[in-house]
Amino acid sequence: MALPARIKVGPLTYRVSSKAASHDREQVEQKSELDGVCDHTKQQISLSPQLLPDASRVVLVHELLHAIFHITGLGHDMEDGTEEKLCRVLEGPLVMLLRDNPRLVAHLTER
Repeated sequence: MALPARIKVGPLTYRVSSKAASHDREQVEQKSELDGVCDHTKQQISLSPQLLPDASRVVLVHELLHAIFHITGLGHDMEDGTEEKLCRVLEGPLVMLLRDNPRLVAHLTER
């Protein structure tokens, strides 16, 4: 399935892209292992175009967690590095939870 172009996170809609934008290149030069960026000002999530599909899903969830922490204000209350640690701890289990339980996803998204 294709990467969604937009994702609503609370009251905000983030654009999602797997094309390397100029701000991504600047950040990648500073931190070579960077696979994704969540830009709250531009409401944009950018993923590395070199990621394989499984890795892309994990990185997308990681960046969405950053967006959630930003919108809820939790990110401002955390000590340096804590938000990143939480995103890393939660990214894999959340992807597995949603992927391994399609009935749960159907139940949660039912209107």
